[in-house]
Amino acid sequence: MFLGTYEGQWDGEGHLKVPQELRPQLALEFVLTRGLGGCLWIYPLSQWRSLVEELHRLPFSRADARALGRFLFAEAQECQLSENGYLFIPESLRRYARLDGETLIVGLDSHLEIWDARLWRDLIPGIEEEAISIGERVSEQLLLSQPDGGRKR
Repeated sequence: MFLGTYEGQWDGEGHLKVPQELRPQLALEFVLTRGLGGCLWIYPLSQWRSLVEELHRLPFSRADARALGRFLFAEAQECQLSENGYLFIPESLRRYARLDGETLIVGLDSHLEIWDARLWRDLIPGIEEEAISIGERVSEQLLLSQPDGGRKR
């Protein structure tokens, strides 16, 4: 489980140092790809496979399902950390996530997100302001997805 927010350190050549606390959870290999909202995602291989299985359940006949697949897979790559705990992030992914300065690595349970610190700081106040209504909407969706429609108590 990935938790917390960490400051990323760059070596000046596209390598981001992954904090020591996060390295054991990444195991030997993981997937790096574009994330939704302007960040990058890092998924351990087992979690990536679970995400891929969910995506395979989407109807391929739908344009939005195909577009999401293209978005996630076109830039995805399997990676390993260097012996010193650095991750090379290709130029195209750095450009997508606007990673040219202060960078944050954020734990989101099953995966990590890599954010430009300015974008993250702009995003968080809106989430904090809407947290209660977001929680209510998500709770309703979870209840509706249960076989009994959330009627058991």
